Amino acid sequence: MENKQKIKNSKLVEVLSNLSRKEQNALRKFLQSPYFNQREDVVQFYEILVKNINNESELPEKGVVFGKIYPNERFSDQNFRLLMSYLFKLIEHFLAIQEILEDETNLQLKKAASYRKHKMPAFVRRNLKKVVTDLEKSPLRNGQYFQYLQEVQMEQYQLLSTEAPTDDLNLQNIADTIDISYLTQKLKQTCTLLSHQSVYQSDYEVGFLSEILKYIETRNLLNIPAINIYYHCYFMLLQPDNENHFWTFKQLLFQHGSKFSTTEIRDLYTLTINICIRQVNAGKMSYFKEALDLYKEGLKQEYLLENGVLSRWAYFNIAAAGLQTGEYDWVDFFIKKYKNALEKKYRESSFSF
Repeated sequence: MENKQKIKNSKLVEVLSNLSRKEQNALRKFLQSPYFNQREDVVQFYEILVKNINNESELPEKGVVFGKIYPNERFSDQNFRLLMSYLFKLIEHFLAIQEILEDETNLQLKKAASYRKHKMPAFVRRNLKKVVTDLEKSPLRNGQYFQYLQEVQMEQYQLLSTEAPTDDLNLQNIADTIDISYLTQKLKQTCTLLSHQSVYQSDYEVGFLSEILKYIETRNLLNIPAINIYYHCYFMLLQPDNENHFWTFKQLLFQHGSKFSTTEIRDLYTLTINICIRQVNAGKMSYFKEALDLYKEGLKQEYLLENGVLSRWAYFNIAAAGLQTGEYDWVDFFIKKYKNALEKKYRESSFSF
């Protein structure tokens, strides 16, 4: 009866169903490349599955698919499972490679490492120079920036230690960059824990935090925006009734927003807006204005839009904050201007509401 079973409820089908048409086309080229795949049956199987998924048709029986791919063979459930497993493994490789290719800086670093292993120092220097140039041109100065900088410095150290081991190496620069990268990531994660804890009443333990805060203060590291913003974010979350922490953090958010990735700055805005909402729920109505300030700046910089789309819940909340603060003309402007930024299926109903 195995050959009568439908192909369903598998991780293979789940992954394929979540790929866009563009990704499906790229995956097709990947599977057709002999460097990655030399089995034609895998390509055939992929085409059968994708056709059914895109047409939203019921997936065929295993025996029917097996007969199309292997017309002269008797159905084997084991071989069919191996085919599914092999295709799934190739899809995972494709997705991982796509992630690598989309990160140009990481790609250049991988090239430099490969050239170093092949003892081609001129090519290493060329790639590292490009990475440094791109990093300096970019406005980003977040934890990811310092992580990349650390990797550049490590590659430079590997090169220098081979070519001129007696020269003054860049060990201090590496140590300093590692500190900044770690401190930024540590503070960021601590803020995430505190934010989660305030909503779900979870109990988290954060190690070395008092030592970290003291180290930051004594080493004057607050001049680094990536550290400064999470340092004040921590105190804002720790002492929500101290309005000075909130105002300082809000000012830093507006001042240094461009130094963070779109996803990271969106999360920081969402976190701060949620704090405003909690303060309003606690009876501090002045936080409606603070929330509206954040919404306006987030819209202006497009931090609150994801791929050009504004969620309908944000749309409602922004309009509500504007009404609560009496900015009726601005609300009228807002709901009309951002109507087309809503998802199409919610656009008319949200606008009418």
